[in-house]
Order: sequence, then structure tokens, then C-alpha cells
Amino acid sequence: IVAAAAKIATQKPITIGMGDFLQAEGVDEEDLKDMDEESSNNDDEEEESDSDEMSEEEGDEIENPNSELSAEAKEMQMYTVQLERMMKMRKEQRKARKDMKRQAIHFRVRALELVDLYISSNPTSVHVLSLLPPLLTVATRQTSSKGMESLSKRATSILRGRFSKAPSKGMEGSEMVEVSRASGELIFQLAHSKSTSGPSLRLASLCVVYIGRLFIRSEDNDGIEWLSKKITSSLHKYMTGRKASLNYAFFSHLIEGLPALCPPLISSILPLTKSQPSSPTGCRNAFLRGECCLLLTAAVKTCCHLAKDGDIRSLLDINALLDTAKVLATPESTFKKDA
Repeated sequence: IVAAAAKIATQKPITIGMGDFLQAEGVDEEDLKDMDEESSNNDDEEEESDSDEMSEEEGDEIENPNSELSAEAKEMQMYTVQLERMMKMRKEQRKARKDMKRQAIHFRVRALELVDLYISSNPTSVHVLSLLPPLLTVATRQTSSKGMESLSKRATSILRGRFSKAPSKGMEGSEMVEVSRASGELIFQLAHSKSTSGPSLRLASLCVVYIGRLFIRSEDNDGIEWLSKKITSSLHKYMTGRKASLNYAFFSHLIEGLPALCPPLISSILPLTKSQPSSPTGCRNAFLRGECCLLLTAAVKTCCHLAKDGDIRSLLDINALLDTAKVLATPESTFKKDA
């Protein structure tokens, strides 16, 4: 192997010319030109394909933002549809609530009409007395709703139309006294509530007068005494309390509607009128003392009409009246006119 290698190394290198090689292969110069053109065309196609691929990639990159924007638009459109559905649903719910309120008010009005029909058909039933507090509650409810206002007006018309006068006959049932007292307690509680207004107190006094006339017609002395104590305690609370919801018209209407209760009422008014304002037994202020004088005047006039044969001494304590008049007529008093 070493000898063969040394022999090859000593030989001259073989040189082959390009022309000789091409002639040996049978390729001339024109064939070489065609091969060059084909190779150049192939290079151009490869470059175009590369450029096309690059343009497609760039196009995809450009289209991607548009695809993202379209997805956001679709999402916003979906939200818009949901919002429209929600608003439509709320509108339908609001309309349904209004319809329910309208139907409820219509039902209550019909119920009040049935109550009115029952009272007119059964004026001597003891259950009529139990209807006084709920009717007064509905009539005195203060609201800005038109539906509730119509209910209040309807209840007010029932009270004024059916309870302005006592029934010609006595109430039926042995529980009349208990029901009357229970209804009276509720009526006085409503009258003492802070939200009661002037018209509401007028209706409350109408209900109290109705119950008092029932006691007087049935000659229930216990009921008359109970009602007299309730009226006098309410008067004392109004005249001496700090905040009272009652007013002068409430007691004036009671004096006008229940003349038989004037003597005990006068007995409770006299100490308040005689005492100085802000004293332990006097009114809260001078204005309320003046109202006491007016109530005393109205009660005395009513007793004068009730007195038989002109003898008022059977109803009133004349000496107590004179003592009160002397106190009011003193020079330092501001109630000379009332005295």
C-alpha cells in the first residue's frame, strides 16, 4: 500500500478542461444558455412564492385586528340584545305591578261597597260596631296615591252617611257593651296618634258620639260612665300634655253631640280653667286655658238646655262655676271676656 501511494504521488496531476468535459457529455453552448435561463426562472418563481408567502403572512397579520374587532362588535351586540330584553322584562313587570295594584284597589272598593250594603241592611247588628275602627283607619290614612285616596273618600262617605245618627232601635246581642268598649278604645287610640289631622279627628269624634248615643239609648250607665272617663282623661291630656294630637273641635263636637255627658265634663274643665297656666293643675299655656273657657261656655249652655223647669242646679255645681268666674274676672286676668 505504501509503494502504491508513493507511485501515485510521483505522477503528474490530471487536468480536465470544461470544454472537453462538455464535449464528452454531448452538451454545447446553447444548451448551457437554456439551462441558465431555466435556473434563473426557477429562482424567480422561488422568490415570487416566497414573496407570496410573506404577503399572505402579512395579510393574516393585518386581518387579525379586524377579526378581533368583529368579535368585540359581536360581543357588544350580544350585550345590547340582553339589555333590551332586560329593559323589556322590567317594563312588563312594572306594568304587571300597576295592574295588580289597580285590581287590588278595585277589589277593596267593592269590599267597601259590600260593607256599606251590610250596614244599611243590618243597622242594629252588633257587628256594625266592630266595623268602626277599620273604617276609621282607612278613612284617616294619609297617602298621595290616587287609588288609596279613593278608598279613603269611600270610607269617609260610609262613616258620615251611616253613623251620623244612632239607630232607632237598640243593638242586638248581649255582647254589645263589650264590642262598643273595644271599638271605643281603638277609636281613642287612633285619635291620639300623632299622624291624625283635623278632618280625621272630626271622623273620630263622630264615631265616639255614635257609641255614646248607643249607651244612652240602651240606658247603660256603666258604658256612659266609662265613656265619660275616657273623654275627661283625653281632655286633661290635651290641656296639660306637651304634645297632644287632639284639638278644640274634637271636644266641641263631643259636647254638641253628647249633651248628657256635659256635667261630668264641666267638672273636669273647671279646675283647668281656674288654675293659672303652667301650674300643676292648670293648662300648659294661656292659649289652652282660653280654649278651656270656650269649652266651659259651650258645656254650660248645653246644660241649660237640658235642665228641666229651668233648674240647672240639678246638673251643675253653681258655686264652683261662680268661683271660677271670679278668678277669671280679676283685674290681672287676661280672660275677662271669656269670664
